[in-house]
Amino acid sequence: GTGLGGGVVLDGKPFVGAHGVGSEVGHMMLVLGGVRCTCGNRGCWERYASATALIRMGREAAKAHPKSALNASIDNMTAKAVVDAAKAGDAAATEVFDRYTYFIALGLVNIVNFLDPEIIALGGGVSAAGEFLLKPVREKLKAMVFYKDMPYARVELAKLGNDAGIIGAAMLGRI
Repeated sequence: GTGLGGGVVLDGKPFVGAHGVGSEVGHMMLVLGGVRCTCGNRGCWERYASATALIRMGREAAKAHPKSALNASIDNMTAKAVVDAAKAGDAAATEVFDRYTYFIALGLVNIVNFLDPEIIALGGGVSAAGEFLLKPVREKLKAMVFYKDMPYARVELAKLGNDAGIIGAAMLGRI
């Protein structure tokens, strides 16, 4: 959907935790007193690094910058509209997208520093931005990782794209 989910695979098997709810990465709290989340908490990663977050930030930027290209779609804002405006060089959209990729990298660095995964695959609709998304996320992550002189997780696009979540959910039923 439009939230932020995740999954951890250890030794070829999905990790679900002691109570079956492991890997709920979208609800890592990253911003003290941040935006209220649908879960009731504030500052969850999902509220800053999901498609819904990008849409919210795009609308906020459109209101703050009346001359921005984002205003053309303010009533029907989509993540793609924000990405397209940023790709076209719109200053407000570029600022939004830079902030958005910062928050993606912020959550990822917590995962990298905690789990030291081999690879992180980004999926969902926004991943259709391809290298436009990957490049700034990789650069920001590189600046944030704790062990600067050691290898760390590769960040790639999920091969299943926007279908990754539904396929992952189906695979959980096989355990």
